[in-house]
Amino acid sequence: MYKHGGSHYAYPDCVDFSANLNPLGMPENVRIAAERGVYDAVYYPDTECALLRQAIVTELNKEFGKEEIQIKDSIIGNGAADLLFQVCRALKPRKALLAVPTFQEYEQALQSVECSCVYWNLLPEEDFQLNVTDFLEQLTEEYDILFLCNPNNPTGQLVTQSRMAEILKKCKEKNIFLVVDECFMDFCIAGRDNSLLPYCTTYKNLLVVKAFTKLYAMPGLRLGYGISTNQDLMQAMKEAVQPWNISTPAQYAGIAALQEKEYVKDTIAYIAMERTYLINEIRQNQLAEKIFPTEANYLLIKADEELENELLKRGFVIRDCSNYRNLTSGYYRLAVRTREENVKLIEAWKKAACRHASKVERNNPLIGTRHKVADGR
Repeated sequence: MYKHGGSHYAYPDCVDFSANLNPLGMPENVRIAAERGVYDAVYYPDTECALLRQAIVTELNKEFGKEEIQIKDSIIGNGAADLLFQVCRALKPRKALLAVPTFQEYEQALQSVECSCVYWNLLPEEDFQLNVTDFLEQLTEEYDILFLCNPNNPTGQLVTQSRMAEILKKCKEKNIFLVVDECFMDFCIAGRDNSLLPYCTTYKNLLVVKAFTKLYAMPGLRLGYGISTNQDLMQAMKEAVQPWNISTPAQYAGIAALQEKEYVKDTIAYIAMERTYLINEIRQNQLAEKIFPTEANYLLIKADEELENELLKRGFVIRDCSNYRNLTSGYYRLAVRTREENVKLIEAWKKAACRHASKVERNNPLIGTRHKVADGR
């Protein structure tokens, strides 16, 4: 079963920690641009997304200090997930390798073209970190395609650029196409230094996917993009989707979002501060069995199996991760929200933990009597 974060319509009165969006909210200039796009929605959208693609390429070349990425190397999707399905329809792979747990849409996109999947289990005792040395040995000619999320969703673990480059080179040797999902890279302090985008110009077996959704808090507009210098792939992906898949409001919003430099800097600093706050509060109050290391704007935790329901009763929604491959009941993902929201979550969590402890004590007659037995000896 495919289940996602983002429960606003199901629980409109709850604080949503299940969707890992920017807690600073959509920038005002992005909202204004989207509204302008509504007025221009009386015309068909630009099927080429020419202005948006040019803006993306210009900003990427500035960011990495090169003028190597061209507009023909870019493609726009109705959200990043749209691009995952496009690349599968374009390449029609037969066999894929997935390191799990990871974003479920990879598997769903692969299965939509009847591609079989083999799973490489990330280990909780290794904090679900990808062991690149061991993983490289699994990359053989039997695979057509490999999807990797960096930092990974839902674990938040980041693989360095140098180690990702090792995987990319091995994929090239074995004729494996590599799709790297960097939708959460922009939340990382060292995100730019660990991106594989600079490798797109020299490796034809690489597609890097990014999204406006998370960073600019605009999931309802649906906008993502991909970068690859494999022109055969770019053409095949464009032919695998209907022409008007990107609305005018989304295109206008994307162009405006690319100008929000200070907003992005503020976001990175804010996420780092609030992520530390949440981790410290959870640890100090012993609210979770385990908090896994993360570089992203969310935490993966192992906690009581009733936590989701207890928090929901108190007006907070978290992401139950039990439907991820290689995860079980008791694993949850928590988005990093604003300080006010984070404080309220911790307070509600502490109350839920106290209630659970009292319930366990009431249901176990041995608890609360041991000290009496000892005193009577």
